[in-house]
Amino acid sequence: MLQSYTPLYRKYRPQSFGDLVGQEVVSTALCNAIELGKISHAYLFTGSRGTGKTSSARILAKSLNCVEGPTKTPCGKCPNCVDITRGNAIDVKEIDAASNNGVADARDIIEKVQFVPVSGKYKIFIIDEVHMLSKEAFNALLKTLEEPPKNLVFILATTESHKVLETIVSRCQRFDFRKIKAKDISKRLEYIAVQEKIKISKDAIELIAQKASGGLRDAIALLDQASVLGINGNEISIDDVLSISGAVSQDDLYAITEALAKKQPDILIELINKIINQGNEPLLILKELVSYFRNMLLVKTAPNTDKISDLLAVSEKTLAQIKNLSQDFEIIEIAQIIEKMAEYEVMLKNTTNQMMWIEVILISILHRQDIKVIKDLEKRVSALEARGAGQNTVIEPVKIQAAAKPQPAQEPPKPIVQTVSEPKILEKSEPEKEPAKTIQTQAVQEKQPNNDLMESWKNLLKSMDASVTPFYSQMASPIEISRTNVTIAIKTETWLKNIKESNKLNQLELAVKNFFGQEVKINLVTFDEQKDVKKKLNPSPDKTAKEEFQPNIGEEETAIIDTIQIEQNFDIEIEELQEIREIKTETPPAKVKSKKFSDETEMIMELFQGKVID
Repeated sequence: MLQSYTPLYRKYRPQSFGDLVGQEVVSTALCNAIELGKISHAYLFTGSRGTGKTSSARILAKSLNCVEGPTKTPCGKCPNCVDITRGNAIDVKEIDAASNNGVADARDIIEKVQFVPVSGKYKIFIIDEVHMLSKEAFNALLKTLEEPPKNLVFILATTESHKVLETIVSRCQRFDFRKIKAKDISKRLEYIAVQEKIKISKDAIELIAQKASGGLRDAIALLDQASVLGINGNEISIDDVLSISGAVSQDDLYAITEALAKKQPDILIELINKIINQGNEPLLILKELVSYFRNMLLVKTAPNTDKISDLLAVSEKTLAQIKNLSQDFEIIEIAQIIEKMAEYEVMLKNTTNQMMWIEVILISILHRQDIKVIKDLEKRVSALEARGAGQNTVIEPVKIQAAAKPQPAQEPPKPIVQTVSEPKILEKSEPEKEPAKTIQTQAVQEKQPNNDLMESWKNLLKSMDASVTPFYSQMASPIEISRTNVTIAIKTETWLKNIKESNKLNQLELAVKNFFGQEVKINLVTFDEQKDVKKKLNPSPDKTAKEEFQPNIGEEETAIIDTIQIEQNFDIEIEELQEIREIKTETPPAKVKSKKFSDETEMIMELFQGKVID
């Protein structure tokens, strides 16, 4: 008669707190509680599957009901320990809440808790997957958990603690079972392989530990499954583990990611078809790629972390490959790819043609918008700011894939200097005066401050921080730059107040100090005040109003200023018209109508079809 086979995960289940793998904090806390005699009436063990929750509950039950107990090291040989290990102890009841989740089941537990222990010192109830209990069943157990009989212990185990009522959690001592590290799982698998005489390569063991996702039970079960391939003295290789687990090899994932980075659709399609022909499901391929890009994101954001290999749970070879590929992707680009793959994963689950859609998904990611376009735009903005500060910078066009050919950057029109205080209104009847405006502009430019002053001002602008250079180049003009005084004219009182309240003044002081190598007094005046300052500095009678401060403005700003000045003149003329209406009645109307208006007023009246009304 053939002897029944015991699976390895049951054969090597922990029988004492010392056998627990990766849960040192939990085992230490429970052992100290037993030694100090601080046994709680309710415990809540939470954590992912295969981390040792149910095994720890049985070990705690044996420690409390052992003949030598309560002890942190149960003997495992007395009748109580043997019965608990076999699962037929009278005083220890294991209940599966997934199939016993009603109110009647909860009431049955309440009835049984009234009986005193028979062979052991404690009556213990182990409720596995406790989150499956209904709300009514939880409420039925609530009073018993709050005020249990003497020598009664509840041990609740769950993988989804957020589904357990808060009123239940608050009455329990909670212990969180963390995922087991890949290296700890590998050590345990090597021990089991030696005990069972399983010939398996180290790479294969590491792959099993990675695929277990922190669950030792799943890792031992996969080792048990792979052990049947090692007959006749053959060593179990990493390919054998891949074929059994249905996973995608790290080399294939590296090749796919490299094709995505270099935008090679032909190689990508060939790889996808090869992997699918090996028996891998498209949905599994997508999940593996999400995990691979997640590891790349961690490597990209924390490249100098000492324990990065523990965070990734990958081999040294795979870690080197990921670091190499991470240089071809930006952080935001990796995050966007992961987000897109997560969206496609939902769609792939609901389609009937996964083969076609996995190709469509990866090709769409391959032809993603290149993140480098943003960098090119940033360079263009910096170049525009530098050109606004008077620097000669060549702006290269942004190259966007599959877009129209970019036009070469045109030389911007030279700014037209126009005196703000005396705007010139062009009349329809004098179109030939437009060239005269250019002549006037050249004349004004010739009357700008001497070359030494402007050259010092340009050098001073270059030494400023890039964030304030455009402001001073547009809204300020130098009056005096010397080693004793620096006088700057600001366009308006509002901008002058803005400079004093922000850090722009500090940037100016720092630039002046760096320029002269010493602290220099800085005077800021407005446009209205600069005339008096210039008279004090250079009291020449030949100075005209046209030499006053003129901001570096373009054609659009000049047109706006002209429009504002026209509106102001229009308001003045309207006031004159109102004064005319207030003329005494003895003044003949004919005289009012015969009043000679200015050319600007007549032009406005003609434009708006206006007339003088008494």
